[in-house]
Amino acid sequence: MRALAAGDLLKDPHDRAETLPCIVLMLSRGDHAQLLPSELAPVEAGDHLLFCGKPAAASAMEWTLQNDKVLHYLLTGREMPETWIWQWIDRRLARHGHGN
Repeated sequence: MRALAAGDLLKDPHDRAETLPCIVLMLSRGDHAQLLPSELAPVEAGDHLLFCGKPAAASAMEWTLQNDKVLHYLLTGREMPETWIWQWIDRRLARHGHGN
């Protein structure tokens, strides 16, 4: 799975092709703050982000950041299998080049 970028947090967790009604105003890391960072700006553990948007966007982002399955979907476009058998099948398909 690839690294998290600021733009990933702007994706709708119900449909990753849609964008939430918000923008990233600032990304702060340590002593450095970047105003209006690119959607490609990497987000690392410990970073602080300031968003401006509608309340529904905050609720969707909270769901994204608290649910590994949702974040996995936003980053890969694939739903994370829940049962051990589907996890096994998913690994086999990915190994043989049949995954998304």
